Amino acid sequence: MKSAAKSPLRRSAAPLLKAVLVIGLVIYVLTSIDWRDNLISYDEFGFIEYTKPVTVVGGWNRPDVTVRTDSGEKILVSTSAQSATVKWELTPGLITYIKNCSALYISLAFLLVLSSVLFGSARWWWLLRTSDVRIPAFDALRYTFIGIFGNNFVPGQTGGDLVKAIYIMRRCPDSKLKAFVSVVVDRLLGLASLVLLATIAITWSGERFHFLAVGIWSVLAAGLVVGAALFSRRLRAAMFVDLLLKKTPDRIRNLLQQIEQAIHLYRGRKLGVCVWVAAGILNHAVLITAVMVLGYGLGVGVPVSEYFVLVPIINLVSAIPIAPQGWGIGEALYSNLFAAYEAVHLGDIAGAEQIMRTRAVALSLVYRVVLTVISLLGGLVLLGEKHRVTAEDVERESAGATDID
Repeated sequence: MKSAAKSPLRRSAAPLLKAVLVIGLVIYVLTSIDWRDNLISYDEFGFIEYTKPVTVVGGWNRPDVTVRTDSGEKILVSTSAQSATVKWELTPGLITYIKNCSALYISLAFLLVLSSVLFGSARWWWLLRTSDVRIPAFDALRYTFIGIFGNNFVPGQTGGDLVKAIYIMRRCPDSKLKAFVSVVVDRLLGLASLVLLATIAITWSGERFHFLAVGIWSVLAAGLVVGAALFSRRLRAAMFVDLLLKKTPDRIRNLLQQIEQAIHLYRGRKLGVCVWVAAGILNHAVLITAVMVLGYGLGVGVPVSEYFVLVPIINLVSAIPIAPQGWGIGEALYSNLFAAYEAVHLGDIAGAEQIMRTRAVALSLVYRVVLTVISLLGGLVLLGEKHRVTAEDVERESAGATDID
């Protein structure tokens, strides 16, 4: 009786803790950035004379910028008019950065992300066919978009995979396990490509990212061990995996053994798997390019190569199932990583870290807008489904994952 009473409490405690964490992160991010545009005046010795709240009129990232004070006075801030005794610095707030991002850059980022979705659908369709689950390529694309729409409601940037898995298992009731494993393997291949890209970029970038490099290399090493164990019975025996499985409950052991049998179908396609992992590196490069395009439009001021170091790490951590689409987690990571590693590119500007935090959060938010618009296409696809997956279905499948057969 005692243990039964604890179960509902534990189930409600986990979402509550996640919600508290996300709310805390959102508050932290929103209070650590600049909301107002500010005009900073320096004296001849480089010390700040005053900081005046202003509103940028038009674009901010130009040689000559017009600002309006709270009293209505308009001031022309011109880089050509500065001298040894007259120096200004304009630091835009979050809204100004976002307002000045051209629709052209947003549209280009949208197309890049859309092409990445098409790639992901093709990879998953190949995995389905390899495991002898035959559905039309268009249906794989349809379920992929529905899964992306599900990311808006299921925790983690990959939370929609569960929604996609439910749809494909309903579609193929005689091959539920194979269909489920195809979704899992698809996600693992995507993560493998992302880790490899991050490893290449961070190794190329040198000593400045040493701390991050240790973490990425550790993740890569762990991934290689897990991947080898999945495809090698000898390695599993050496790691005493089979012995450990014997000590697990029957339901979990049977599920893991069934998953192993399903994964066995991919052992004979190692070349194909390697090709998709390599192609996945290029696909993630396309996604990072989308972020880079938005960064250019916002005027973030980060070198191209360093997007390929930081964005993969942010995407990896954001995939942890805490909040839908990784909201809060992603913004905190953009804010802190960009402030720590990219503020150096702003030179001796006062409050460089604060400025870079604001730019990074603006970048994260605009990128999320692009992702959300893409996901709404999945919502349109979902409207055409006769038998839609409900929140209760997702919760039931999450709780009863060991009942797949």
